[in-house]
This record gives sequence, structure tokens and C-alpha cells, in this order.
Amino acid sequence: MKRRSVLRAGLAGGAAALLPRFAIGRSADARVLRFVPQANLTLLDPVVTTAAVTANHAWMVWDTLFGVDAAQRAKPQMADGYTISDDGRTYLIKLREGLRWHDGEPVRAQDCAASLARWAVRNTFGQTAAKSVDEWGVADDKTVKIALKRPFPLLIDAIAVQNPFIMPERLAKTDPFKTISEVVGSGPYRFLKDEFLPGSSAAWEKFDGYVPRQEPAEWSSGGKIANFQRIEWRIITDATTAAAALQNGEVDWYEQAPADLVPLLRRNSDIVIAPSNPQGYIGGLRFNCLQPPFDDVRLRRAVLVAVNQEDYMRTIMGNDRSARRICRSQYPCGSAYGIEIDLPVQKGDLKTASK
Repeated sequence: MKRRSVLRAGLAGGAAALLPRFAIGRSADARVLRFVPQANLTLLDPVVTTAAVTANHAWMVWDTLFGVDAAQRAKPQMADGYTISDDGRTYLIKLREGLRWHDGEPVRAQDCAASLARWAVRNTFGQTAAKSVDEWGVADDKTVKIALKRPFPLLIDAIAVQNPFIMPERLAKTDPFKTISEVVGSGPYRFLKDEFLPGSSAAWEKFDGYVPRQEPAEWSSGGKIANFQRIEWRIITDATTAAAALQNGEVDWYEQAPADLVPLLRRNSDIVIAPSNPQGYIGGLRFNCLQPPFDDVRLRRAVLVAVNQEDYMRTIMGNDRSARRICRSQYPCGSAYGIEIDLPVQKGDLKTASK
């Protein structure tokens, strides 16, 4: 079969990395992609929720000032480029040409400044950056001006990695703890409000006014090429029903196939099974070190010995080792900071842990 791609983007993986498999089958209509998401789409605002299903919707509708490549390096996206003053306290971000909202209006720096300010209230990295920001402002309609109280060298990285989606100013001024009233973006697809049935279906249509960057797509950077005229999401919560729909050609892409159904899908030569994210998803265990009993370092060490990552991942992903990866690092393995630390103890050793 011919493999296809809509928007190539990546998400950072983490400690105990699981690799959820997606399954893609043949499409009866190459202009329409029928997709089964891993969860029901209920919230449409990526600022008020970190749900992956909302983020996937957001990547189609909205664009970002910066993206990242596979090495997690910041790259201009809506931005044409940026400059930093000699004292490190003023950033000027110039917008590239051709940016328009789905309603036909041009994207302005005022939209970007308001979007960054709203994002910084809810996002943890944004909150950290905001402590150094004096003003999310503008120099003119095409230039965002961020004035800092003190230098913050990670500002562009924060904007690139944490995905502050740029919205029209009228929407970006919405209370960060309330959802936006309408969905208007400048990305490659327009959200079709009249076709949205929560719990059942959602649809997007290619935005012909979108001008992609000329660089090759890499993670969330480069040219976002819309290869389909229309994208339809079918909300199918029962895994067996979703798998059957894929096998029968009723849908083209099943985002997260359960481990017990993967062998069945593999037997169909028209279906491709592959990791949806090469770095995986985070599975972490974290203590509240301020509260008993985990304020005692001895107990934390005991848990470290008693817990075995492999046991948990096998429970979730089954016996297919290609679907999971042991990663003893606070940061994602494969990333610049993903340095694994091994301990001279046997994981899952309850006898040693109880001493």
C-alpha cells in the first residue's frame, strides 16, 4: 500500500517509554482521511487542557511561532526570525509573510502577544518564563516585542517546545481558565463547527489560504503540507469495533490499537502497524517528598528497588517488546538530556526492598 502523511509532528517521550501503535489501512477516497482518535474530543481549547486528543486537533487548526526539529532545537514557524538586544532583555520576533486567519483577516503581532500571555498563565514552562517577562507586547503589526525584567535565555525554547498556539486577539483575551467561544486559526485546516458532534464525530477542511514554510517537515518545524482535502474523526470507544472498521475499510487510521488486537491487525496485508511516536509516552512514578511516609529517603529507596518498569509496561502493552522501552532517566531517552542511570540492584526485588 502507499503510505501517507498529513502533518508530521513529534511529542517528547519520557521515563518509562510506551510506544502506542497506530494502524493505517487503505482509503477509498484519497482526498478524505477517516481517523479514529484514542479518546473522545470534548474540549477544543488547547490552553485549558493538556489532553492529547485536543492537542492533535489544535495542530491542524492553529499554528505556532516556533517549532522544534527531531533534536528538539527551536525553529521559526510563523516567525520569519528574531533578534535579541545586547542586554538580553528585549526580543523582537518578526512574522513571516502570508499568514491569514481562517476568516480571511491577516495575522498580527497583537494576536501573537495576547496568545503568549494567555498560554503563560496555564503552561508550567510558560509560568516560569513569565516571571522574567515585563510585557508581552508589539513593536508593530508584524513584530512581536517581548520585554524582560531580566534575561531569560530559554525564552525561545519555551515558546517552541511548549506549543503556545496562536489565536486571534479577541479569542486570546479569553480568561485562561475558560474555554474560547469559537475556533478560528491560521493553520492548514479549518474546524467545521456545524459537523461537530461530541462523542460521535468531528471534521476539518483544508484551508486553501495556508502558506506552508518551504523547509521539509520535521517534527513541529518545517512546511506543514495538507495532503487531504478533508479529515474526519470517528469517535469509536469500543476497541473491537474500531479494529473491525479499519479492517472493513470504513476508516483509514486507528490511532491507538490495544496490544491484544495488534496480532489480528498484523494479519491484514492492507494495514500498517507502527509507533505513533518514536520516543514514546511518559510513564512516571513521583513521590510527594514533603508528606509521610515518603519524606523518609529510606522508604523512597525501598520503592526504587521494589518497582520494576518492565512489569508495568508488559501489563499495558503486552509481550511485544518492540512496543515498549526501558528508560531509567528523568528525561526522555534519546533526547539531549536522556542519560540513563543504572543501579547495582535487581529491580522488583521485594526482599531487598523490605530490609
